[in-house]
Amino acid sequence: MYQLQDDKKNLSEALEKLEVHDHLCLIYESREEQLAAVIPFMKIGLERGERCVYIADDNTVATVMEAMRTQGIDVDTAVNSGALSVITKREAYLKEDRFDPDWMIDFLKEAITAAKADGYSALRVTGEMTWMLGGDPGSERLIEYEAKLNYFIPEYDCLAICQYNRNRFDPEIIVNVIRTHPLVIYGTTVCKNFYYVPPDEFLEAENQRGFVETERLLASLVDRERAEAALRESELAYHALAENLPGIVYRVYLRENNRMQFFNKAAKDITGFSAEELMVGEVCSIDPLILEEDHERVTVAVRNAVSQLQPFSVEYRIRRKDGDIRYLMEQGKPVSGPDGEPLFIDGIIFDVSDRVRAEKELSEAHRLLETIFDHTHMMVALLDPQLNFIRVNRAYANADEKEPSFFPGKKHFELYPNKENEEIFRRVVETGEPHFAIARPFQYEENPERGVSYWDWSLVPIKDEDGAVASLIFTLLNVTERIQSEEATIRSEEKYRSLFEESKDGIIINKPGGKIEDINPAGVEMLGYSSREELQALDSADELYMNPEDRDVYVQTLKQQGFVKNYELKLKRRDGEPLVVSITASVVRDESGKIISFRGIMRDLTAHRQLEQQLMQAQKMESIGRLAGGIAHDFNNFLTAIQGYIDLAAMNLPEGSPASNDLIEARASGNRAANLTRQLLLFSRRESIDLKPVSLNRVVSDLLKMLGRLIGEQYEIKTELTDDLRTISADTSHLEQVLMNLAVNARDAMPQGGVITISTGNVVIEPGFVKVKPEKTLREFVELSVSDNGVGMDPDVLSHIFEPFFSTKGSGKGTGLGLSVVYGIITQHGGWIDVDSMSGVGTTFKIYLPVVHVAPVQEKSEKIPIGEVAGHGERILLVEDEDDIRKMVNKTLEDHGYQVFQAADAESALELFEREEGRIDLVFSDVVLPGQDGVWLVDNLKKRKPGLEALLASGYSEAMDQKAISDRGYRLMRKPYSLTEVLMVIHGMVSK
Repeated sequence: MYQLQDDKKNLSEALEKLEVHDHLCLIYESREEQLAAVIPFMKIGLERGERCVYIADDNTVATVMEAMRTQGIDVDTAVNSGALSVITKREAYLKEDRFDPDWMIDFLKEAITAAKADGYSALRVTGEMTWMLGGDPGSERLIEYEAKLNYFIPEYDCLAICQYNRNRFDPEIIVNVIRTHPLVIYGTTVCKNFYYVPPDEFLEAENQRGFVETERLLASLVDRERAEAALRESELAYHALAENLPGIVYRVYLRENNRMQFFNKAAKDITGFSAEELMVGEVCSIDPLILEEDHERVTVAVRNAVSQLQPFSVEYRIRRKDGDIRYLMEQGKPVSGPDGEPLFIDGIIFDVSDRVRAEKELSEAHRLLETIFDHTHMMVALLDPQLNFIRVNRAYANADEKEPSFFPGKKHFELYPNKENEEIFRRVVETGEPHFAIARPFQYEENPERGVSYWDWSLVPIKDEDGAVASLIFTLLNVTERIQSEEATIRSEEKYRSLFEESKDGIIINKPGGKIEDINPAGVEMLGYSSREELQALDSADELYMNPEDRDVYVQTLKQQGFVKNYELKLKRRDGEPLVVSITASVVRDESGKIISFRGIMRDLTAHRQLEQQLMQAQKMESIGRLAGGIAHDFNNFLTAIQGYIDLAAMNLPEGSPASNDLIEARASGNRAANLTRQLLLFSRRESIDLKPVSLNRVVSDLLKMLGRLIGEQYEIKTELTDDLRTISADTSHLEQVLMNLAVNARDAMPQGGVITISTGNVVIEPGFVKVKPEKTLREFVELSVSDNGVGMDPDVLSHIFEPFFSTKGSGKGTGLGLSVVYGIITQHGGWIDVDSMSGVGTTFKIYLPVVHVAPVQEKSEKIPIGEVAGHGERILLVEDEDDIRKMVNKTLEDHGYQVFQAADAESALELFEREEGRIDLVFSDVVLPGQDGVWLVDNLKKRKPGLEALLASGYSEAMDQKAISDRGYRLMRKPYSLTEVLMVIHGMVSK
């Protein structure tokens, strides 16, 4: 339907949309209306290379010719070339002075044949029908002729407008003319004819035709009423939905002084003001509440969105009525009118204050964890379950006179061989139980001259959600000096020999009043004093407590019980630093029972408590991973809907539409968002790895074009690929992620442009190389190198590059996940990364991946032209709890010939399946559903119908879910998917 406003410009645009095989009637009341329609109609035909025929009344030929000239048609040239003919009724309608519909149709057929033979694409014809009023023989067959044209025009390359003057023809004739034309031009509007009657029905006997037309009109009335009722119900549902949303749903009328209309009551909940209180004159707005420092940014974001007719999203602060500062997230979309100019903005505003505060707290917690980790005097290392270093703190690296960057990727027991300790480490991985060692001796097997050292150390497993050990926290404290001091004390002081010989901790003896009678060197060291005498000079032991009241409680407890075991106290070192100790003490009495002293053994728990804090922070990081996975799940649903509607829009655009490029860019932005989601999944370890034999050269070559678009034209990508490159076992999509992350890092390191070099090669690791297990004499690897000639990195930055959330790009310019994702992927593949960088010179990342001696798997392309994926009435059960996605996929499948049955959860799907008596050809279900999941649903449906085809989709799936799906042989699509992909996969499955 070409429904336009009343102006000639829009009439011309509607006429442009007419196509060959269209049959129209023009109902006009004046000569001006008549010519305003038919002259542009003829002009368009001449411009399109169609032969045009104008059948004029006897007295209107000259008028028509002059009107054509006025409209810019070169009439003489068109007539002389045969492109245009202006003839009269004698030359067209009347044969031997008589009108015959069949003869006239034969005339048109001959004219079309001649036009095609002369090279014209079609015949375009219009005729003035007022000549019929002259009463020529056969004129009573006018309506029969109009009806029969509807047999002829759809079969031949012809389009026609029949012209009727409403003031001169009898109303009954006008009514019948309308009934016999699929399209009607009236005024400046081209309309699809609601009252059109197909020729088979119209040419029946008059009484039968009346009956059929009555049935048609009654059915149409019922259909229209139902449609209007559905529309009213939809509007009520929309308002109900808006009312229950937690954000402010609004519309801003741009042509009415930016008047804002609220559609729900959330404004008062968020701002504290009612809609009436937010009125400024006749305009309702929350602009006055926006903080001054945020106002310009909001204004610019909205102004740009309106000028470009693009959606916007902006975060800002407001001051509520109660004075509280709140963070709001506003998302909106400008909507334009028929003239292309923006009419209004529809949007929603959410209160995101809790999220912003949580992000700040999380950032502070992360900063605190990093500070503790890197500056504690205790040596701390993070290992993977294979006992490879993930990272170490500065104290650990300093103890071995190395940089922290030296350790990641290296095996612990290749650096520090010790079979007994290695057995302990592996037992912790197997059992999941922590291990603690006190003053354990250690000697370097390869460097015995370094002597024996003693260590307090602990190995604590960190488990994933399934209870498996995901990593290990290894802490060490060198207690060699303490052990040596205790031994010297035992040898020199006879009266304390047995006590010091049995204890490796601090020993302290207090008088009942608090004075220190004696303390061993370990206790002196623990408390941070230089000598025993210095401690004995203290007036009271109260000075050693962070809270002196704690000593009163401790002494009272000791007096009442006579002893305490593992009693925890918070003491204070000489430098004021807190010291947490576990003390086991007893009361010493004389012969009369009087208390003469308290004797105790102290154990320093400070490092352990700090470790516990670090463990808590590590658990928070694990929570971040789980949160990332949840966000990715929801975000993939949003992206599926967004990209799906982009695909729908692209499918419905005419070829060459200016909007095509906009949709391509929108699709590309969606892909970038999907890529970010994928990085979140990789970081949270919720992205499965699918290892297959692949050619790394093929991966690089296939990705080059995308990399060129990704990094920009001012950067050159050079490749140096070894011809005889060995095969590796890898997940192709994950390797592509590695290449893209490294290419983006290289681009960002060269802000003025530069060269990125990607090379591959075969590498043999020689014996003795630290990354190879001792029992291996040599191993073969494939090397992937990505180099840039950018700004490079200094050693401090280099030591942090693989840490999650570490970024040098500034706020808003990077997630800090890129290289940590790269490191995680390569580690999962059994490889490692070396980085060589120097400030001002550039950076080279070298990745080593193990060789496998099998041929690469050849990827089979299953792409099918979109025109060949239409269904033939197959019945599809679509199960999706996200309304936008379900509606979008439903529309796409129905538009391509499938019969679709929708359900929002597994229980509803089962009921629908039973109601349809199992007459379903394929079930397409999301994995994550309310209640029972998609795998459960497919299992139950297959029990009822074993041959049922099943297709599952998920924004992300846990490893257990993926294994369950794989074991059952079900097919899984990842969100966000494209509608083209859905059509191809479903077509391939139902065509079996």
